[in-house]
Amino acid sequence: MKGATGSVMRFPGWLAVYHEGKDEDVVAKDNGDADTEDDEDRRLPPLKEGQILDLRPLRLGSRTLTVTAVDRAGNTVTKSVTFRIKATPQSMINSVRKYYAERKITSYSLRNRLVSLLSTAKYLQDHHLYRSARITMSVVTWTIGRESGRHIFSGVARLLNDDGAYVMTNIRWPNR
Repeated sequence: MKGATGSVMRFPGWLAVYHEGKDEDVVAKDNGDADTEDDEDRRLPPLKEGQILDLRPLRLGSRTLTVTAVDRAGNTVTKSVTFRIKATPQSMINSVRKYYAERKITSYSLRNRLVSLLSTAKYLQDHHLYRSARITMSVVTWTIGRESGRHIFSGVARLLNDDGAYVMTNIRWPNR
């Protein structure tokens, strides 16, 4: 998935009885590059004011989230916000911890190894040791690839490896 497109249905109305094609009144959608999916797969869970969305499944890059609210009288308001999804060693540490808590990384020692490697990469990057940070990140991506399907769900491994590749390519080289 290169992005996400979805809608939140508060009241299914006629869709509860009759459903054909795409509903034109999309309540919330992300205008990133989205693969085609069934409407059922694109529905977002109901959102509450101030709720934090889990963006980990989204691919890296710029996204525009557009929310359209329609009241019972038919009045419509649309608001959009553009944001960029990027990866850092710290964001990868947070993801590894969360995926372990969700049991998508099933080995405690693997979780600790990845957190340790990512913490090392962060330290090296923060101290301008860019070559060493890149090498450490290559060990991270190699480890994730090796454990994919074994101790890391394959979809999670793909997301983590994409993040790792992004981090490696965005570690700054010293000015020479």
